[in-house]
Amino acid sequence: MIRWKLFLNYSEEENWLMAMKERGFKLKKRGLFYHFAKSEPKSDVIRIDYRKFSNKAAYSDYIALFEDAGWNLLAGTHKSGEQYFVKSGVDDENNSLFSDRVSAALRYRKRAVYYFNLACIVLFLVILSRMFGTFDATNIINPKEFFYTPNLWEKTGSDFRSSFLFELIVVIIFRLGPALLMFFTILFSFIYAVWSFKIYRHEQKSA
Repeated sequence: MIRWKLFLNYSEEENWLMAMKERGFKLKKRGLFYHFAKSEPKSDVIRIDYRKFSNKAAYSDYIALFEDAGWNLLAGTHKSGEQYFVKSGVDDENNSLFSDRVSAALRYRKRAVYYFNLACIVLFLVILSRMFGTFDATNIINPKEFFYTPNLWEKTGSDFRSSFLFELIVVIIFRLGPALLMFFTILFSFIYAVWSFKIYRHEQKSA
């Protein structure tokens, strides 16, 4: 089963994943979508950390450290960021991955830094593309410039409609599409970074 959901708060995501586990759906992989596999319904504890690693050796040491404390990796890779851990049973007195709330709050700061850097990188690529002429951001203001057909806007009637509709598909996919993708990537990354940092500050003050 595949599901798509967006969470800004790790606690809400953890509760949702535990509810899915109780229904018999175990998280198998997390990318853009949540991938679940059928499993025995069970009230396990699921917790999320945020860590990226430059190499798999360091990642293996990280996983082993949590395994020694009774936590098993549910989903995640050394570059995925979010690491999902599971522990059997809800009666264990220590159901937190972290020794204190300050450590738990650091997850949000790490996530904020990542998405802020992503927004800056994409913005830098847009600026480079503009400098070298491969992408002209001003076309968003004047979308007519995206179209290739000569004298398209001088045509009328059915001749205009057929030419416009045919080329509109090409424009959306090959010209306007990449521009919108870059724009929304920057916007989403910046908003996600700011929101994550706000949660981090709130969690830090509550610690």
